[in-house]
Amino acid sequence: RVSWTHFFPRFAGLTGLYLVASWLTIRFGEMHHFILWAATFLVVYILWIRGRMRREREHNELGVGLMSTGEHAAAGQLFEALCRRPVSMTSHMMLIFNRAVAYQCEADYDQALALYRSVLDTEGRASRRVMAVHGDQLRARAAEGFAWAGDLSAAEALLAQLGPDVKAPEALVAPRALIALRRGDAEAALGIIEAGWADVEATLSGLELSPLKLLYAYTLQTLG
Repeated sequence: RVSWTHFFPRFAGLTGLYLVASWLTIRFGEMHHFILWAATFLVVYILWIRGRMRREREHNELGVGLMSTGEHAAAGQLFEALCRRPVSMTSHMMLIFNRAVAYQCEADYDQALALYRSVLDTEGRASRRVMAVHGDQLRARAAEGFAWAGDLSAAEALLAQLGPDVKAPEALVAPRALIALRRGDAEAALGIIEAGWADVEATLSGLELSPLKLLYAYTLQTLG
């Protein structure tokens, strides 16, 4: 789950470095020693963090690539490993969400929904930053997960939070169609899929389209 506890070792390390710099200042009795050591520690820390951010981004992109080729289990394991040592709260939220999507693709809805709730219920500055940029897609994908699991009220509540200017309208096709189908309105589901098919096809790869294709086929079969 999203938690600050993942960052305690880093804070402890920075505190230790600060104490070392302070001790050196007291030991030698000159402020320039503190400034020198503090500056050295700061530069090393910044370089270390930038390296970790780059590696985390590369591994996350690798996981997304595995998802697009249908290797959901492998992608899930990669996201799981990244979640254990996140670089920031912002990246932690996104990694947990990606892990939830991997669970959803494997039809493990209990795990997926628990992680979706963990991300969507997170508060604070990091959460506001993530939701400002990715909120529409996150809520839409989570709504799809809740709809597949049969919790239509939760799915509809998430979609109701979206404003009129949705940043990723193609992400709404699957959850809206699935909700309509589960409500017994196959004609509405078919209309939603056909109206949004061009946008979805232009955005998603072949394997990523598979769930919607299955939903489309099932809707046509339902209508006879």
